[in-house]
Amino acid sequence: ALADLMDKDDGSLSSRAGEGRGNRQAGFRGVKDGVGQVFYFNKEFFKEILGGYDVRQAARALKDKGFLYTDSEPGRLTRRERVPGGQRRDFYAVKGTILASQYDDQ
Repeated sequence: ALADLMDKDDGSLSSRAGEGRGNRQAGFRGVKDGVGQVFYFNKEFFKEILGGYDVRQAARALKDKGFLYTDSEPGRLTRRERVPGGQRRDFYAVKGTILASQYDDQ
């Protein structure tokens, strides 16, 4: 479900940092040097798309598979990014490589 959402662009993800604050905005996407494309999901939307699955358990599974881009702090499952207005917010940052992995498994 997560990879399917990332694969289709229905406008719920902004392509600029910080635009994930509106009611329809799930987060944003960007490109990081050495990482590639990253999809940043706000905590509320990440929980919603998991459809009842445990958020920490799902995030840990993504991290264990190498698909979660996190801060360097040990045990951290989110990434703190600056949004307009200077605030820093936590996001679940999923690497775009998850999409290639999904298609490799077919």
